[in-house]
Parts: sequence; structure tokens; C-alpha cells
Amino acid sequence: MNFKKNNYSMLYDLAKKAVMDRLDFSREMDDEEIENIIAEEVAKLAVDKEIKLKERASLEKNIFNSLRKLDVLQELIDNPHISEIMINGPKDIFYEKNGKIVKSDQCFASEEKLQDVIQQIVGKHNRVVNESSPIVDTRLPNGSRVNIVLSPISLDGSSISIRKFPDKPLEMQSLIEKNSLTAEAAEFLKLLVKSRYNIFISGGTSSGKTTF
Repeated sequence: MNFKKNNYSMLYDLAKKAVMDRLDFSREMDDEEIENIIAEEVAKLAVDKEIKLKERASLEKNIFNSLRKLDVLQELIDNPHISEIMINGPKDIFYEKNGKIVKSDQCFASEEKLQDVIQQIVGKHNRVVNESSPIVDTRLPNGSRVNIVLSPISLDGSSISIRKFPDKPLEMQSLIEKNSLTAEAAEFLKLLVKSRYNIFISGGTSSGKTTF
């Protein structure tokens, strides 16, 4: 019998509850200690389950992300091929990968969990977002831009947009090789920059403004 998605979900809930019962909230626990507890509890529950090592590793990682990082968003944030993440309420998560918009098969357990992640994001930069101030712009530790809109302005639950930046920015030669820019236009821009001209870069969403 294959380890189906509903079995994975059940094991996730049981393992997370067992981990939560063992956490010591009276002191600061480091990541390694929590990872060890997660591995132990998952191992106990998986003894009589037909779960592959890859699925087990994914289960442990997802539980850790839900406790110490940004829950289901963390895997998308860590993926270097994903350039944008869009959350429309707890159940609808989309991301842009290699220029294509894809709906994630992951979702938040509830609106409350999504709210927890939102407060975790804004708290790192001492920002505030609530009913009286329902829109905020901030950044993740890796520099990604974040826009958050809460209900009732956001009609389908809390909304988050995360704009990631590539680890290695494209150079002008790369843009020429990708036919995004002609060599003549690149040379003209070079002259403008050297002459300290003001340059306006405009365009629609995901048209390449930040990349350029």
C-alpha cells in the first residue's frame, strides 16, 4: 500500500502534536535540538507505515518549517527557480517559476496559521499590520520584497505577495544573449549611466523591471 496524501497529513498532525508536547517553552531551544526531537517522533510513528525515506525527510522538514520558519512558504522561498509567491487566503498559494504561474499543492492549515506567518514576517522588521493598518510593505531576511494586505480590504482572506531576487543578478551581456536587449541599446544605456542621466524603468507586473 502506497503512503497516500491523507496518510501523510495524518502522520504530520500526529508527529507535530508529539513534538509540541516535548518542546520546552521555558527556554530557548536551538534548531538542532528541535530537529532531533522531530526526527525521533517521526521515527516512532513511521515504524509500521510504508513511508519512503524521501517522504519521511519531507515530513520532518515540513514540521520544522511550521515551527521555526515560514511554514509551507519556506520551501518555495528556498527554491532558487521561483521568482514570485502569491498567497490569496490560506488555501490558494501560487508561484512563478521560469516565467510560468503555477498553483501550489500546499496550503495553510487555517487563516490563523497564515496570520501567524504574517506576524512573524512583519515582526522581524518591527512593522505592524492589523485591522486598523491592514496594508504593509516589508522585506524578508534574504532581501525579498513583501506586500501584505489583510481583510476586509483583501476579500478572500489575508493576501501576501513575495518578490524574490536572483542570487546572481543578470549582467548586460546575458540580457543581450537572451535577446532581451540589443547590443546597440546596451551601449546607449551605458553612455546614459556614465553621463548620470535620470532613467525611468516602467512596465507591468512580472515584465522584468527588477531583473533589468
